Amino acid sequence: LIRLLAPLLIDRDINNDRQIYYELLNTTGYWSLQGAAQHAISAVEIAIWDCKAQLAGVPLYRLLGYEGEAPRLKLYGSGGDSSTPEAMSVEFEAIKQLNIDNFKIRARKNDVNKARWCLRQGVNDGIQIAIDMTQNLAIPSQSIEDVLEFLDSIENTEHISFIEEAFGPDSIEYFPRLCQETDVPVAGGEIVTTFRELRSRIEANYYDIVQPDATVIGGIQPIIDLFD
Repeated sequence: LIRLLAPLLIDRDINNDRQIYYELLNTTGYWSLQGAAQHAISAVEIAIWDCKAQLAGVPLYRLLGYEGEAPRLKLYGSGGDSSTPEAMSVEFEAIKQLNIDNFKIRARKNDVNKARWCLRQGVNDGIQIAIDMTQNLAIPSQSIEDVLEFLDSIENTEHISFIEEAFGPDSIEYFPRLCQETDVPVAGGEIVTTFRELRSRIEANYYDIVQPDATVIGGIQPIIDLFD
């Protein structure tokens, strides 16, 4: 992919970044605006921003208009793939060592016991738990009834900071209803590959927390556009 795109990049004026970006889209767009093609374009777009910041002699956050120190962002730990309490305890200890108080685990509809254990451990350690149901590209997706039953089966749902990617691509229309039927914040959007699609989902109230991914959606500029 990069060899395909390279002729559009060599000896180009970095200040024509938008023109270069649209040429990249035209080169791959006839066969894909998703998957690996969009990931490659995202990588190039992010690299162009990095080049512009280096040429200007400033950190990228300052090129984007932030003054003083870089903005401070609240982080969460992403893991929770372990399948035993002993292994999960190691992950919790790592989270505590980093002074992070929000830990995202992976749990599908059949992992109620795992989610319960993690929530109890989180209460003991002063750590909130987010739950990634890992349905991003799952076909068939779990149903909205599956998700609501999963949440009903868990104790201490007030300690769930958010539930993420609850449905696969064949069931995304369930997101607005899920937002209405649970008090747990609903998160998603990391696999959406175009600005227009994610904007339309935001306008249709698909999520309480929107998670655009710069390496998927086309780079940094689409993220800035979504913020705006």
